[in-house]
Amino acid sequence: RSVEISLQRERRGRREGVRNGFPDRPYLQSQYRDDHEVLIVWKQLYKEGSLAPEAAALAAPTRPEEELYDLENDPDEINNLAADPAFAQVLTRHRDILDRWIADTGDQGQQPESPESLLHVLVGFGDERCVNPEYDLVREKYEDLLPELIEQRRRRLEAKQ
Repeated sequence: RSVEISLQRERRGRREGVRNGFPDRPYLQSQYRDDHEVLIVWKQLYKEGSLAPEAAALAAPTRPEEELYDLENDPDEINNLAADPAFAQVLTRHRDILDRWIADTGDQGQQPESPESLLHVLVGFGDERCVNPEYDLVREKYEDLLPELIEQRRRRLEAKQ
C-alpha cells in the first residue's frame, strides 16, 4: 500500500473501476500540503457546507471502497456507479480483471509498507511532512533512534549547500 493512498485502477473501454485501499481516509487526507491556502479554504468551505456535492466529496472524511465510472458519459468521474445494481456485472468484471492483474504482476499495493520503509521516508522527507497514521507507529518504534537520524540528514543537507 502506498503511504498516502492505495489506489488501483482498471480501465476497460468506456468504463473505469477504482479500488481505494484506504476508504477510511478522505481523498484530501492529511499531507504536507495541508498548510497551502487552497486546501485550507477547501476544507473550511466543506465544514461550512458551502461546496457543491462534487467538490465536497473530495473533502469528506471517507471515500468509497470502490468506484465505477462511465468515461464516455461522465469523463469527469462525478457519478459513481459502483453501488448501482444496473452495473453489478460490470463492477464484478472490473474486480476480476483487477484481481488477476494484481496476481499476475505481483503488485505490492496489497501489502502495508514496512516500518523500516516508512522510517526511511520519514527521515528523508522530514518528520513534519509525514502526517499519516502509519508514521505514528514508526515514531513509537524508533523514538530513541529517530532524532539522531533526522539530525544526520540535516547535517548531510547542510554539507551539500
